[in-house]
Parts: sequence; C-alpha cells; structure tokens
Amino acid sequence: MREVFRLNLPRWLAVTLGTLLGLIIALIIVFFLYSSYIAGRLLHYYALQAENRTQAAQIKTFYNKTKELETGIRELEERDQELRELLGLKKAPIRKPKSGDTLINDLPQAISQNIASLSEQIAAKKLELAMFRDIGSALVAQFNNIPSESPVPGTIWSRYGFRTHPFSGKTEFHSGSDIPIWTGCPVKSTADGYVTFSGWDNGFGNVVIIDHQNGYRTIYGHNQRNLVKRGDRIKKGQVIAQAGSTGISTGPHVHYQVEYRNRTLNPENFLNLNIRSARLLQ
Repeated sequence: MREVFRLNLPRWLAVTLGTLLGLIIALIIVFFLYSSYIAGRLLHYYALQAENRTQAAQIKTFYNKTKELETGIRELEERDQELRELLGLKKAPIRKPKSGDTLINDLPQAISQNIASLSEQIAAKKLELAMFRDIGSALVAQFNNIPSESPVPGTIWSRYGFRTHPFSGKTEFHSGSDIPIWTGCPVKSTADGYVTFSGWDNGFGNVVIIDHQNGYRTIYGHNQRNLVKRGDRIKKGQVIAQAGSTGISTGPHVHYQVEYRNRTLNPENFLNLNIRSARLLQ
C-alpha cells in the first residue's frame, strides 16, 4: 500500500504564501494592463506623428500652390492694368488673393477651398484679359489705319494754315506741312491703306495719295520718285517714295497733307499718336 505524503504547514505560513501568490497574480495582471495602456498610448502617439507629418506635407503643398497662384494673379493683374492703360480704360482696383482662416480647424477643406478660390480668380482674370486682347486687336487694326507718325524724319519748316506763298508773295492757305529733307530720303506711309493716285501734279510734282478706308486720306508731294502705283496695298511705315523737289518747290522737302472726309486737318496733330489719342479722333 502506497504511502501518501502530506505537507502540513502551519496556518500562518499557509496564509502568508496564499497572500503572496495573490499579490504576484495581481501584479502580473496590472503589468499586462499597464503594458496594454502604454502600447495604446504609443500607437496613438505614432498615429498623431504620422498625421502631423501628413498635415505638414499638406501645408507645404498648400503654401507652394498658393504662392504659385498668387504670383499668377499678380502677373495677370499687371497685364490687366497695362491693357487698360493702353486702351484708355479705367484702372481696376488691385484685388488681394483670398485666403482661408479655417486652415487649423479643417486643413484639407481649407486647402481645397483656398486653391479653388485662387484658381477661380485666375480663370476669371484670363477671361477678362482675353476680352481686352480682342478689343485691343480691333483697336490696333483701327489705329493702323489712322495717320500717326511723320513720313520722314525732320522738323516742320512751313506749317499748316495761312502763310505767305514763297513764289507769289500772297497770303494763302497752306493745306499741309512741309518737312525739309535730303533728296532721296525714304518717304513712308503713315497708316495702312491703298494707293488711289501715284503720278504727276503741276503743284505737288510727283505725288502719292493713299486712302486709309476710314475717311482719312494722306498726300505726299514733291517726291523725286514714286515707288508705288495706283491700287497697291500699303502698310504703315512702308516706303512709298523718295523725297525730292519736284513741282512748285523751293528745295527738297515733303509736303505732307492729312484729310478726313475731304476736309484738310493739321498734320502736326497726327505726328505722334498712340492708341489712346487716336481714339479721340474717331
């Protein structure tokens, strides 16, 4: 028959050992609970770090995109002001690009809203500039058909208006401006048009007459030689003759005459026109 071994411990020792065992188990449970808490906090911390890095990247992207769009808006505003000044239009107030104030509260939405707002401003400004370019192109086309420069370099010697005729000595009306120049100097058309006459006139000698198809007509007289013929299409600045002293003339010069609807005008008013001043003559 097997003998059963029994360990008889004093009561106080059994109680002590049981208490220690309970404490050990409790400590193990607390350790695992605390470890889980710490692990959760670390995961939350790393998640926040990742979110912060993402937001930092978004902020950098937003900043760069905003600066790019704002630069584009400023350039468009400058071009807008230049076109307005050229066309004689009232200058528009410079608008500052809008920026959102909800970036911290809702970064993704703020980024989208601000970039969308700047993009809309650029799109609107591009449409406005396109309209101004169309207007400008039309005005330039009109301007090119208006006499707006001198046919030759030099200073006017005999002005438009009443004067003493150099041959008769009588007071007569001078219908143009005389600009002294060397023989053979290129004579240029002062506007687009077509030649209605190129030939001899007893007073003007070799003369070229150009119709600018808007009521304006210019006359270039006393040429040594005409370089264009009737019906030729002429561009502003094109050489049409060589200066001389043919016809009734006291020396080499160009008689330059401007007419509007068969009425003579003072050519000096047309020597240095720009688009804005030319529009006032329409």
